[in-house]
Amino acid sequence: MTNHSIEEITSELIIRSGKNIPVLLENRFPDGRLVGGKYNLGTRSITMYIETVKEQCHMLFGNVTDFLNYYAIVLAHEIGHAMDEELQELADRLNDSDDHQSRALIRKAEETAWEAAREILFDVDEKLFSKIKEVALSLHD
Repeated sequence: MTNHSIEEITSELIIRSGKNIPVLLENRFPDGRLVGGKYNLGTRSITMYIETVKEQCHMLFGNVTDFLNYYAIVLAHEIGHAMDEELQELADRLNDSDDHQSRALIRKAEETAWEAAREILFDVDEKLFSKIKEVALSLHD
């Protein structure tokens, strides 16, 4: 995916997903947190935060050499949320759950999204994908 533009990567992954998911490109996540992408269940859309994704890539690898692949992986993960047919039910259950249950539900949603991401992003380096997934999932332990 490194020889493609952000727009081409976005288009290709949407096509692979089989879903018509609007993807908005913005500079940074609004509140300053290092959120690279966000799936909005209410609008059924994804917002990708380009400069934040670059910053994440630099923090994890010390450079932005793999930025486009990193972007593709983060986007594929967000598309994975959009493809999750149980996500609405999990979100509804979150409202009625305690802290421990909430963490388990969020972890399940994250793992499901990563599984879907791997299926649509079959042509990216496995080590890179695994490292990003590992770090992302560690945030939900």
